Amino acid sequence: MKAMYNTMIVNDMEESVAFYKDICGFEIDSTYDLPNGAQITLLKSGEHTYVELIKDNVHEVGYYSIGMDVEDIEKEIERLEKEEKRLTGELKRVNGMLSNERFISKAPEAKINEEKAKLEKYTQMMEQVKERLAGLRK
Repeated sequence: MKAMYNTMIVNDMEESVAFYKDICGFEIDSTYDLPNGAQITLLKSGEHTYVELIKDNVHEVGYYSIGMDVEDIEKEIERLEKEEKRLTGELKRVNGMLSNERFISKAPEAKINEEKAKLEKYTQMMEQVKERLAGLRK
């Protein structure tokens, strides 16, 4: 899976275009001035990487969307399902440790904090995996 484009809503089109051209090395691919006053600039880097900048009065400034290219959706789903299974095991293990009174009473505080950090990390990773799977299964 690779990123194909990012769409961002910006306040200042000139400043944003200058940043992507001068700092990031992108080139302007195309620009559009829409009748409603919105502006769109598509910048390109390399063969397949685009940044789409939109300035309008409708959307909040920030990331709007990210486009990904997946060569084989079934393989990607299979990979994500394996990752989901692995994370399920990790979450079970960490939750087991953190709910074990003997572990909590004997383990150094640093080890307990390490396991709590793992729990947070694995929980976030699981949410991301489930979101990706839901998107690919649509």
